[in-house]
Amino acid sequence: MKVFLLNRAATLLLAAVVLMSCSANEQRLVEKGFERAAQQYELMYEATPLGMYPRTVNNSGETRLIGAEPLKSGANWTNGFYPGVLWMLYAHTGDVQWKAKAENVTRALEVQKNQIYHHDIGFIIMASFGKAYEYCPSEYYKNVIVHAAGSQLSRFSEITGTTKSWDQWTSRGGTYTTYYPVIIDNLMNLDLLFKAYELTGDEKFLKPALSHADKTMANHIREDGSAFHLVAYNPETGEVDARKTSQGFSDSSAWSRGQAWAIYGFTMCYRFTKKPEYLETAMKAADFFINHKNLPEDSIPYWDFNIGEFTDYEWAYDPERFEEEPRDASAAAATASALLELKNYVDDPAKAQQYRDAAVKMLSSLASPAYMAERGENNYYLLMHSVASVPHNSSIDKPETYADYYFLEALLKLKNDL
Repeated sequence: MKVFLLNRAATLLLAAVVLMSCSANEQRLVEKGFERAAQQYELMYEATPLGMYPRTVNNSGETRLIGAEPLKSGANWTNGFYPGVLWMLYAHTGDVQWKAKAENVTRALEVQKNQIYHHDIGFIIMASFGKAYEYCPSEYYKNVIVHAAGSQLSRFSEITGTTKSWDQWTSRGGTYTTYYPVIIDNLMNLDLLFKAYELTGDEKFLKPALSHADKTMANHIREDGSAFHLVAYNPETGEVDARKTSQGFSDSSAWSRGQAWAIYGFTMCYRFTKKPEYLETAMKAADFFINHKNLPEDSIPYWDFNIGEFTDYEWAYDPERFEEEPRDASAAAATASALLELKNYVDDPAKAQQYRDAAVKMLSSLASPAYMAERGENNYYLLMHSVASVPHNSSIDKPETYADYYFLEALLKLKNDL
């Protein structure tokens, strides 16, 4: 009996030591990420005129800046992430200098509350004003969020039960055109509608959000948990006309960042609603991502999970174009952030731990020299090696502000979990 008790005590002691060691490593991971982010974004802030927002790096090597004004093309869908990064630096450090910087660039973006040209008002407002309200609640931030949600409602159709992403989309080969495209990314914009409902109690925000989430669950998610990128609806009947891709390899493939949006989006929908179907869908999408046979050893995915595996694509795919297919750090960052929330909603402790471990592995890879830039390099962005769209030859193997945003968001979640 004494031997058994001694062995059990030794086992518990060893487990405690291992846990403390893991926690210490994760604490260092968080501190390393935020320390480098502070170094980079201090330089970024100094180099960026007020009212302009860093997006990526042009092929010429210059930082690509975008303005605050709403554009019909949706080209500036990312301008909320820069203020979001500054808000998270304030949240981590408590340094009021970061708060002042974040307030400056957030207020300059207020004009986006009137965005009606495309669906990405949710990304823009919630990454900026949403973070502002989270860390420094005020009537001003609240009013902008609610106003923006009203603008988003202008794109909702009672016939399709969805919010239209763009006014028109034509496939890369020009063989198909739709006037009611809905992309998986649009799921992320429901955050704005749910938040407006939470702030006001007005069901005019809730019902469209639930309808869009339900339609996305039914029409975008395949049996294996992967996501179609684009679903085209008939605007007169509400029926699904076609399932396509815009930024993925093929109509049948799983575009990596789209898969991240599916995991994150349904996790967010469950947070607001507690509908078990959303949790099940988020888990299904997560399992597809973290267990996929084509996920590299470091857990940073290629830009698509099925490159070269299907023939239903309409762009000039050249398998010899790259020495190695480009990775997408942004997809890993968004997935890591989603998993660190998703694990809190899972009843099975082993499953929750699997999601946490997968997230920490992604974050550890992103914080390594292979993906995290040295101070003053990478045009002051934090992470390297993201991809906007290979089929469009757009921002391939470049930094992106949304990669930095979701990486820091994930680190904050990890910090709160230590």
